[in-house]
Amino acid sequence: MKLLVIVLCLLSERFLIHSISLQRFSWFGAYYQTIKKLMDKNNANGNPWLIFAAVVLPVVVLSFLIYFLFHGLIFGIIGLTLNILIFLYCLGPANPFYPIYSDDASEDDVGHYLAQVNTQLFAAIFWYILAGPVVLIAYRVITLARNINEVSPQANELTNILEWLPARLTALLYMLVGNFQRGLTHFTKLFIAKPEFNQQMLSECGLLSVRANDSDSALIGEAESLVEHATLILLVFIAVFTLIAWL
Repeated sequence: MKLLVIVLCLLSERFLIHSISLQRFSWFGAYYQTIKKLMDKNNANGNPWLIFAAVVLPVVVLSFLIYFLFHGLIFGIIGLTLNILIFLYCLGPANPFYPIYSDDASEDDVGHYLAQVNTQLFAAIFWYILAGPVVLIAYRVITLARNINEVSPQANELTNILEWLPARLTALLYMLVGNFQRGLTHFTKLFIAKPEFNQQMLSECGLLSVRANDSDSALIGEAESLVEHATLILLVFIAVFTLIAWL
């Protein structure tokens, strides 16, 4: 079922949803302000980890209760629908297949795009396959909390930990569909690096993979193609492992 959910949602993200995807989490700022007011009223705003938990846990617990109560109804059709809605909603917030940068974007912007796609797409796929839709919601709320000044350090720390392995898988996918030899040196050098180096590894390996040689410039269009090809390779791997699991 997870392969079907991923394929349907990625097709929708690629061909049906564009700029509207940026509005998926427009509610999060107002939600945080509500939580903050409640904590201020109860004098419970001193510990940033407590604030962080107060932001993340209500969404996760509510999502778990809804999924637990309804996913088995109508022969699992409700469960399939919930999986599709959750996975599609948890992509982004920016659309990974439509970078916000123009065609003349700088190399730093291209590297930033290739790094951000891990959070927008590949890490979401990783946690959905590994732990299911509720954990995917938890992961997405944690990444959104990075934009909140009061809990940004805590959210960044936990996000980096959660993305340590997905970042390496994403970098490997970039290399498999791009220039493998050029990216291999940086990949091996940063493979065991601390989680805070995730973005650096993704950016450097992505830029090296998208260029054919040293004299080439990394273009945003080529980076977009690299992401699409990496996604296709990942889907093939998921399909193969799914088939093996059935045998």
